[in-house]
Amino acid sequence: MYFKNLIPPGEPSIAGDGRVSCFETEFGPVANVICLDTDFPAPMRQPAKSSARIVLAPSNDWQAAAEPHPAVSSLRAVENGYSLVRITSNGISAVVDPVGRILHKSNSLNDALPVFVVNVPLGRVYTVYSAVGDVLAICCCLAVVGEVATAFKPIRGKSDGVSISQIANTLAS
Repeated sequence: MYFKNLIPPGEPSIAGDGRVSCFETEFGPVANVICLDTDFPAPMRQPAKSSARIVLAPSNDWQAAAEPHPAVSSLRAVENGYSLVRITSNGISAVVDPVGRILHKSNSLNDALPVFVVNVPLGRVYTVYSAVGDVLAICCCLAVVGEVATAFKPIRGKSDGVSISQIANTLAS
């Protein structure tokens, strides 16, 4: 059994233990995450570590999340190199392959109970992100901080600028 790990404020749910379930099927390893778990890197990286080929992601969105929530879910699937099957009762359901191609998209806010059949790719794409996680992003952030810090470092040696005493002497004469 899987409980969602990240509970939206005000939702009366029980938070899980942080682990994402992955189970063997005739199609290979399949993982399951729920709703808001798809928006965050840590829960979505776990299926990649378990070699999941498909991640099932049921959700119940609201109008404001109808566009951004499936977009972020799709990004997480591409980061980690697996197919995503996202089904939602209020929002956009989608099937995305490991490289980000949208194989199906329907909006239950506009369509009456969409039903669809899609051939979901079973192949994995191994990505740098699924191997190293946030290490690359942290290194990039540290590099930016280093560059900003050196931009404000005083210049040593002779200055081509004008000193305050030179300005005062010029004004006095």
